[in-house]
Amino acid sequence: MTSEGEIAYQSDRDGDFEIYILDRNAGITRQLTDNEFQDEQPNWSPDGRTICFVSDRDGAEDGTYGLYLMSSDGSSVQRLSPDNLRVIGFPSWSPDGQKIAFSALDDNNLNAIYVINVDGSNLHSLSEFNALWPSWSSDGIQIAFQGFTDGVWNIYSVDAGDTENINKLVDSDDIRSASTNQSHPSWSPDNNYLVFVSEHTQSSNIYLMDMANQSIIPIITDESEEKRPNWSPDGTSILFLSDRTGIYSLYEYSLDQDEIQPVIEDNSKIWFADWR
Repeated sequence: MTSEGEIAYQSDRDGDFEIYILDRNAGITRQLTDNEFQDEQPNWSPDGRTICFVSDRDGAEDGTYGLYLMSSDGSSVQRLSPDNLRVIGFPSWSPDGQKIAFSALDDNNLNAIYVINVDGSNLHSLSEFNALWPSWSSDGIQIAFQGFTDGVWNIYSVDAGDTENINKLVDSDDIRSASTNQSHPSWSPDNNYLVFVSEHTQSSNIYLMDMANQSIIPIITDESEEKRPNWSPDGTSILFLSDRTGIYSLYEYSLDQDEIQPVIEDNSKIWFADWR
């Protein structure tokens, strides 16, 4: 198992969602945010100096979230998204650290993928249909996301520089049946694989797509609810959330050893995590 690096995550251990960092090298946890608002969905910048997250800290009456940046020590918090944009979240940095893809509601009240520069400029939409959960490839060329078409969620990709070039990567028929939903895509560090969640009536499990031959590989297919997978920095393990103990907690799956181990064991609900 990989036991190095830092994991930023959200937890409700103090009564509402706040953002924490687990330093796996030192074995210590640092709390970055501490307030009465919901601070969620931390995502590391490529250089590890900045964390993008979503929050309702501006106190909008309708509960609208905004997109924020802060230093990795929790200081220098600044709002990135415009006040009138209704942010859903799921931020993903471009590999050069200059842009962030995320989800927000568009003018038609549909979920859409947006991209914004880290200085707040050049906000634009990449999707023309219901779409969530962007994941930027490490070469900067593609953004994978989950899109809702024909009554189900499937996995798509769009060229970061060409919004007209959208391809379906995973179809519900590839997994079980047309009634299943595919969600939460995440590129491997070498872009050779895409990990994602397949949801059906009994459980939600984790699969890989081998990008070389487009084959689908089941990796965690038990009766638990697994969600929100992402990769270790070296690409040998997958971090994911599971309710296998009755509350969503954080686990690591080793691809080499085919083993699962808990990463954080407490009674709090953990709902998002990112590893660097």
